[in-house]
Amino acid sequence: MATPGTAIPFRPETEGVTGQLVDVLLVLALLLSACLGAVWFAKKRGWLDKWIGAAATGRPSQASLRVEQVLRLSPRTTLYQVKDADRGYLIVESTATARIIPLDAVDDGDE
Repeated sequence: MATPGTAIPFRPETEGVTGQLVDVLLVLALLLSACLGAVWFAKKRGWLDKWIGAAATGRPSQASLRVEQVLRLSPRTTLYQVKDADRGYLIVESTATARIIPLDAVDDGDE
């Protein structure tokens, strides 16, 4: 038991706010380096290309649609001719709606 007149032994605080800030920055640097290491490992294994997909490589996939022609019908309406691997479509886009018409349904007028 403490005798009267002696000081209460408090825990000494040698670190201040700067010590806590340094600890937080060290943990942040450790987490950042772990993330960079994981990305480097995934790139080395070829997993990163699969995760990112064809958009990052600049190569379109084989089954992609391509716009062949764009025709402005009015200030608010545009007609697109789109081709897939084996089919074609007409897309009429307006400010309120969009309509897709397969080219098989369009009459050529050659008959």
